[in-house]
Amino acid sequence: MSMVVPTPDFAGIQVARRFVLRCTPSPFASLAVLASLRNGSQQVYVHDGLAERLGEDLVGGILADLHAQVFTEWLTTPLKVQKLAVKQQLRRASAGRPPIADAPVNSFRDLIPDSAELPERQLFECDLSIVLKLLKAEKSDLLAASASSLWRTALALQRVKVSDSDKGLTLSDLSAALGVSSNHLGRVFHQQSGISFRKYLLAARMFRAATLLRSSPLALKQVASTLGYSDESNFCRDFRKAFGKSAISYRLQPSVREELQVSSLA
Repeated sequence: MSMVVPTPDFAGIQVARRFVLRCTPSPFASLAVLASLRNGSQQVYVHDGLAERLGEDLVGGILADLHAQVFTEWLTTPLKVQKLAVKQQLRRASAGRPPIADAPVNSFRDLIPDSAELPERQLFECDLSIVLKLLKAEKSDLLAASASSLWRTALALQRVKVSDSDKGLTLSDLSAALGVSSNHLGRVFHQQSGISFRKYLLAARMFRAATLLRSSPLALKQVASTLGYSDESNFCRDFRKAFGKSAISYRLQPSVREELQVSSLA
């Protein structure tokens, strides 16, 4: 029996993107717009103009799916581009005054869609932590050792982000490329990002796994191999631990829009 993988309403999402995000310059700015449309108490997205076009019963789910889609785009954005986008957003938020980059990472958690899983949340907070530190470093005189540690952590993050797969990507390889020991790079990575390199790499793997499961017909064995796993069972174990469900269950779960439609009929 063939499996039917639930898909979002792509046509509705594109209409919502054009209607709601037509003037936003970056995925980060788009996240801020979408988060502002979410009712904090009920966690429901509201947009009267879009509701007139798509229907009030559909707009909440479509905006939720769009939020998840833009969040994925942000997580795959290179660190250098993320840094520029955050800088621009902070400048707009400060009404033309010099952007303040010393805000805590948790003050940006409202940008995360409710559907985001733990690996995605880990990547968002880790990337943003480094971006904010890089912006703050532009306005201050860091000690040479601190600046070097931050720079090396940023390079390691970027190497993981731009890698098409994680085959052969190890802390030893990265440390050798940066001219430091693996122990040193592992220590400064954890100090600067708040997470170990191993956990960051695993979160990146699981994020890519989730993307492949949602958007491709690849069998689990092929997904595991793409991510550098020689044993499918190890991949399935890591996935279940990260997402709290099996990879097959994740692939078959409905989109946010479909969940809302089902609940409205109950």
